[in-house]
Parts: sequence; C-alpha cells; structure tokens
Amino acid sequence: MKKLLSTLAIALSFLVITGCTSTPTTSLNASYFLSNRDNKGVASINETVNYNVTFTPSGSDDLEGITVELSSGSYSTNLSNSKYGDIDCYLLTTTLKTQYVYMIDKVVGAEVESVASEVFNDEIVTKAYFLGVQDDLKTLYSERSVKAHSPVVKNNEYVINYYQYTLKTVYEGTNAKVTFETSDPSENYSLKPGEKEYEDYAEDVNYFDNEIMLFMPRAINVTESTSYTFSAIDALSGVNRSMQMYSDSTTPTQALVFDSTLTSEEASDTVYVHDYLRNNEKLPRNDSGVRQVYCRVVNFTATGNFAGSPIKCWYATVDEKAERSRLVKMQVAAPYSMGTFNYVIENATFSD
Repeated sequence: MKKLLSTLAIALSFLVITGCTSTPTTSLNASYFLSNRDNKGVASINETVNYNVTFTPSGSDDLEGITVELSSGSYSTNLSNSKYGDIDCYLLTTTLKTQYVYMIDKVVGAEVESVASEVFNDEIVTKAYFLGVQDDLKTLYSERSVKAHSPVVKNNEYVINYYQYTLKTVYEGTNAKVTFETSDPSENYSLKPGEKEYEDYAEDVNYFDNEIMLFMPRAINVTESTSYTFSAIDALSGVNRSMQMYSDSTTPTQALVFDSTLTSEEASDTVYVHDYLRNNEKLPRNDSGVRQVYCRVVNFTATGNFAGSPIKCWYATVDEKAERSRLVKMQVAAPYSMGTFNYVIENATFSD
C-alpha cells in the first residue's frame, strides 16, 4: 500500500516484526503513574514529559539509496485529568516535532550523487480521553493530526510525498468508529476519506487505542518475564491488529545514567551527558555516586505474519517510585535500513 506516515513519526505508529512465542502472563494492576498507585480510578494529575529525538544512521551495506539527516527533534507528552462529555477521565496529549532533510542517491551525469531534499518541518499531534486502571484504560475518544513527509518509490526513484490528515476514533459500547479526513489528493493514500466501523473491537481480547499504547505499561508491574497480548485498531490499514508487549530477551533490565558533569568520551547507549530534570531538580546520586534510572526494557510488536521491526522501550521500574513508571527511552528502526530514531527523556514536571 502507499506509505502514509512520516519516517520520523514511526514511534507513534505500528512498527512490527513477526510474532514471538512468549505466553501472556501480565495484567494491569496499579496506577503507577500516580503518587497513590493504589487509586485505580480517575485521579488528579498534571504531568508533562519532554524528550530529545536524535537519529543514528545504520551504516548498513543494505541501504537502498536514501537516508535522513535530522537537525532537530522533540517529543512531549502531557497527562491530565479531564472530562469527556460528563465522564471523568484522563487526557493524554503528545506532540512530535522534527526538522530534517532526506539524502537521496541520484544519477547526475555519469556519477551517482547524494542529493538533499528541501528542509522539512513535520508535526504530529495526538490526544486520547480514557478511563482509569479499574476500567482497563478504556478509551472514549482519540485523535491524530499529521503534517508529515515520507519517501516512496516511483519509477525506480525515491520521491517525497507530503501527507496531511486527521484520524478520529469514537468508542461507543462495543463498536468503534474511525473517521479519516484529508485535504490532500486521495491518490496519495491507501485509505479513502470517510468513516469505517469496527464492531466488537474488544471481543475476547485486551484492547488499547493506538494513542495510549505506549502509556499502557505504566499500569503494569513490568518484570523480566512480562508478556502481554492485546489488540489495537490500525486505522491506516483498516484492521484491528493483534499486538504484543514483551520483555526484551537480550537486555530485560538496564540502568540509564544522566549526568552533565560527564565528558563526551564517557557517553554511550546507556550513559548520557545531560541531566534529566525531575520537577526542575537533578536526579539524586545513589550510594555509588551515580545519577541513574533503573529500567525494564520491553518491545512492542504485532503477532502473526506482519513483517517489520519492533518498538523498543525503557520504562522506569515500579521500585523507582519517584519515576512513576515513566517512559525513559525509546528506539525505533527507520524504514529502508536507514538507521534508528532515539527518544531520550530530558525533563518531567508533575503534580497531583
């Protein structure tokens, strides 16, 4: 099908691999995102978390003549208590902003040169109204607004398409209604503008709206053996997709270090030469003199034969109570073997 999503927005979309074989053993059991985690209803909360987004080229020999140069990237989330109509609920909003160029191999005379596209400024904004843990984070309404660019192959060459659209999902009883709106020419999309109804969308399976999928682990005591099967409507493909979140088999736990006093030579995939500010304060040093957050590492994937790559996420453990099980880091593979997008936490402010 035609590509609908910005390469730089993939972490908010369905990135998947062939199914894994772990057995579901996990359930939602507490509101770890609240100071009173035992409150499973809708409680007062106002939390904003900001992430820096960078890109690491793969350097792979499998590159197909295209890569991306990211000059700036930011991702922010806000969780607050709200109302949907007269229903008390939570509201989760996210904003992804990126500035970048694509570098595309083109034949110029007798040579192949890497030619830069124009500078693109993309933005994706989402929001979701949903209930508390006692109602399995049931979503009432979600929305995604996209202004993004993405490469496609036409006549054996890469061209960059622009996409501007909005997806709205309304949940009523056992049915979900998705509306796709766009002012762009319809031939750019595999999905036609209009409505599509999903009947009994949550029948016999846990269900989460795509816009709260990355939030859902904050209601789970993630362990080294976590495995959780659920479904989520993939509106762009028009299917209710079977999904799984499972503990990373290679690195199920990992400590991430944040310290601006370190040198660039000390930086690594787990050591960051910047402070993570929590309510405007640096992380306290532990007994070893290190500012770190201990994390559980999980992957999000689709089950079955849908090929692709997983979203890899680092969530603060439930023992790190001041962290409230926040998403601390995320890695997303870019298409065409271009490399990896890295989301790393910079600051969090919260009150309740």
